[in-house]
Amino acid sequence: NGSVFNKVLPIILALIIGVISVKAQQSFRHNELYDNIINNFEESHEHEFQLSKKEISEYIEGGNIAINDDNLEILIDMRKNLDDYIGKNMEFKGFVCRDSLLDENIFMIGRVQTTCCAADSRVIGILAEYKDAKVLNENDWVNIKGSISYTTVNDDDGVSHRVPIVQIASLEKLENVDRK
Repeated sequence: NGSVFNKVLPIILALIIGVISVKAQQSFRHNELYDNIINNFEESHEHEFQLSKKEISEYIEGGNIAINDDNLEILIDMRKNLDDYIGKNMEFKGFVCRDSLLDENIFMIGRVQTTCCAADSRVIGILAEYKDAKVLNENDWVNIKGSISYTTVNDDDGVSHRVPIVQIASLEKLENVDRK
């Protein structure tokens, strides 16, 4: 009886540690996205922008901006040059992050961006407002379409930040998504 317990205990501990690791990874990803959106920090990695200002302006001039893995830098430019994007239509596929500091109809939607190697991966995203946001769960993958506006959010220090937000016109929950 004792030998069975000694054989099963390491398996149980490994499962517990695995679950804790997965939860910690999601929390890290969530915190990184929140800092990215709310605190508007400046990235300093040498591979930050792969799109030129000309390429970014071509996406903006079209009026309908489809954000994907190839042009995630637009989200960074959007924070820096918000007035150039207000009123434009946007489509974006990403995972949902909820935060208690945001209204119940507002959530963060993000993606993991890797520019050259896993070491420089970062989470990047945008705030989104959706009237039925309460039906969305943390880490659900969604495809959103809507118009870009702005909202004001206070950080932990009480400083107000003007940040972009997508006013969602349509939302589709996605299944079996590549979760990179």
